[in-house]
Amino acid sequence: MARAALAKPAADVSQAISVGFSQRISRCRREGKWQEAVYLLAQMRRGKALPNDITCNMVISACAKGGHWQLAVDLLCQMPAVQVTPDLISYNSAINACEVASEWAAALACFKALEEKQLQPDIIVYGGVISACAKAGGLLLRHFWGNLSNHEPLGHVGSLAVGFWQLTLRIFEELCRRMSPDLVACNAALRAFKGNRWPVANAILQNFDDFGLQADVVTFSTAITSCVDAWPMTLQLLTEMHSAQIEANVWSFSSAMTCMSGAALSAWPTSLDLLRAMKSSQVEPNHFSLSSAISTGLSSWPRAVSLLPVKMSRVCYVSALASCASSMAWEAALACLTAMQNAQMTPGAVEVGTLAESFNRALGHKAARELLCSVSTSWKAGKKDAVPNFTAEEIIMQGPGLLMANKPESTSTEEFAAALAARLNCRLSVTSRLDHPTSGVLPLAFGTESSMEKWLVAQLAARLVEKEYLCLCEGEALGPPGTTGLVVAPIRTMELDGHTSRSEVSPTGRIARTEYQVLRRFSCRGAQWAEDTSEVMLLAAHPITGRTHQIRVHFAFLGRPLLGDLTYGRRDSLSVCPRLFLHCRRFSCIGPDGTPLVAEAPLPPELQNVLETL
Repeated sequence: MARAALAKPAADVSQAISVGFSQRISRCRREGKWQEAVYLLAQMRRGKALPNDITCNMVISACAKGGHWQLAVDLLCQMPAVQVTPDLISYNSAINACEVASEWAAALACFKALEEKQLQPDIIVYGGVISACAKAGGLLLRHFWGNLSNHEPLGHVGSLAVGFWQLTLRIFEELCRRMSPDLVACNAALRAFKGNRWPVANAILQNFDDFGLQADVVTFSTAITSCVDAWPMTLQLLTEMHSAQIEANVWSFSSAMTCMSGAALSAWPTSLDLLRAMKSSQVEPNHFSLSSAISTGLSSWPRAVSLLPVKMSRVCYVSALASCASSMAWEAALACLTAMQNAQMTPGAVEVGTLAESFNRALGHKAARELLCSVSTSWKAGKKDAVPNFTAEEIIMQGPGLLMANKPESTSTEEFAAALAARLNCRLSVTSRLDHPTSGVLPLAFGTESSMEKWLVAQLAARLVEKEYLCLCEGEALGPPGTTGLVVAPIRTMELDGHTSRSEVSPTGRIARTEYQVLRRFSCRGAQWAEDTSEVMLLAAHPITGRTHQIRVHFAFLGRPLLGDLTYGRRDSLSVCPRLFLHCRRFSCIGPDGTPLVAEAPLPPELQNVLETL
């Protein structure tokens, strides 16, 4: 589209026509009509008019305003083909488009191209690139940055990903060496240090006087978000705001209480003081501030429930429920659910499942099942779930509103469910997922407005569902067949590009538990892909929690990665195992009538062959 718009016209150019097109394109940019601006640029050829840098820049700016960063960058790249040299405004417009879309890679590429053209970046360019990187979050960067410049590759964070805060800091330092940063650039840089980067954020704040800048409410509120591991500093920043006669807003208070929510119970009184300060400052608490305050008292459910008389959103009630469930305070959890109903909020499957979890932990499986059965009557009101009667080789079993299917490897859960639904000409809802390279039993709710969908979600939240996976791992022995064990290690998951994710064991992660039993052991001495002290073990793994890539991450953490795991394991193990050896063999849940529903999927032939060759 961009190439066609910039196609070179005949040499006979009419200046008057060029001016006319430029005026119309300028109007389109002002009015946000990016499609018309691109169309007019393409029509300049028919009008025997050559585009110039001003015309191209206006079209790029129009695309940026319309949120079409790819087209803006494409137009920038095509300008030299029609003998129009991009100037600083051209790069500014393209980088701005990338910044709005959080496309850090494209923004850095434009920044690099600008330097190669020997153009001097200005404060606007730096601000756009810094903001794009700050927005991007914790994505992998090492490979890209190593190819982008002559700088040494950045270090790993948690041995997984390069922190974007490091890249943002590097660009910000380069900006400071060339010119004085403005408030926009400083605030954008501070955004990158959200979490536990208070020392870095504080270093920038300490230089505000040297920069000749006056911090505003955005500066302080953004800096507060960096105090997760130093929550007392949030009080210092709020005090400095007051001294500078800057009024704290709901973002400032909420950010401070969010930092306290991960702290010890000692932060609870301070969190309540901030709620009172919001009231005295006539700042209305929102669901973020209230849920953060509740989470601060997570280990003391009476404190969490004490906030229930306050008008709260669903998020706040869910936080209070989680607080009660984590403390096995089922009576208080039941009171939270009742308070939701009194507030004219219908509890969903997750809320009911959270209550059932507190019953499960405090009173046992039977009490939790009875609770779910009693609540599920409201879900069954009206149309009854149909019993499907489909014929497909993937279907293992069928029940009221439920299909149990055998998902193959090398396809995502969503892709598999969509393809199966298309062939069966019905609606299937995903309630539980299997990783892309994992095969095995996958439950799918059938039909529209299915009560079974809510039923399964509630059971998953209550941890009443049982799954058994077969996995083959390599490493030092875990014991003879029959040996059982439990892995308890928190897992943190990071989104890489919006489509893929990677997890790691981290103190800042969510609690994760995996039980396992050794089924068989195989010697692999002499194998080129294995260590001398290694052996291969067939395990039955039972995830108690449901974190992303949990089984794979837990056994890699133990030093016994799964065979065929390209993400967490040894790539050379592919010589003996052509795919990830992870298969959901068994899925067990409770039917709406209280009877067990069990589905089993045999080990696929390619995995069975692996065992036979060992």
